Amino acid sequence: MKTLRRAGVLATLLCCCALAWARVGPPQVDGFDVEEVPALGEGTSLHFTLYGTPGGAARLHIDGAARPLVLAETTPGVYEGRYLIGSDDRVAPDSHVDAELRLAGEVVSASLEEPLVLGASPSPDITLTQAPTPAPRPVEPVMATPVPMVPVAPPPAAEPRCDDCGVVQAIRPVERPGSAGYAGAITGGVLGAIVGDKVGRGEGRRFARILGALGGAFAGREIERANTRRTSYEVALRLDSGEQRMLHFEGPPPVKVGDRVRLARGGVQRDMVPIQR
Repeated sequence: MKTLRRAGVLATLLCCCALAWARVGPPQVDGFDVEEVPALGEGTSLHFTLYGTPGGAARLHIDGAARPLVLAETTPGVYEGRYLIGSDDRVAPDSHVDAELRLAGEVVSASLEEPLVLGASPSPDITLTQAPTPAPRPVEPVMATPVPMVPVAPPPAAEPRCDDCGVVQAIRPVERPGSAGYAGAITGGVLGAIVGDKVGRGEGRRFARILGALGGAFAGREIERANTRRTSYEVALRLDSGEQRMLHFEGPPPVKVGDRVRLARGGVQRDMVPIQR
């Protein structure tokens, strides 16, 4: 009887050890993901979820983050946590995220295989390998082909600066009043007196002569003034230097609006250079 009891106790101890060994075995990570966000910036919250062996301690590291994130086990085998991006963080859409699950001195790690931002592509891990350096190829001598010399035309000489050249901007006629002299008044007065003498009779003849002489003198003076009235012309000229000039001509000027001219002796003369339109 005592032997049977000892055998039962030993079997119970062996079962407990087996259960303890099964429970203390190396941890496993079954999944690791994140809720993708439209954009990253200060105040953005990133929600991470890790699926693995229950009863462990989970923590993750984000490239560009100022601190690690500890995940809490919300349900057996499900670890969750939120990381709030601050002003000191430099988290990018393709930042690398690593998670580790620790249990009974054993640690297992996993990497996030999806980007943090919707539509972004995760940066693939690229391993650079150095390609073997090819052996140098023998260089064949190349015979130089003589190149014929082509004469180069000299640059055109710069046109000499013309400070007296410009373009006619406008032409305006100006009416100048005529000058009245004594000839018109005398002639008109004599004719007026003759007409008054013919018109008047008796005592009124003298009065008619006076009125005729005065009227004739005034009329003769106005006629002389009208006959001596002349039209002059003002020509507005803009020089190449930007200066504006106003020239006066007693008769019609020898230019028209748009002509390129050169000043000469107070007037203008046609320049032989055509206008660029």
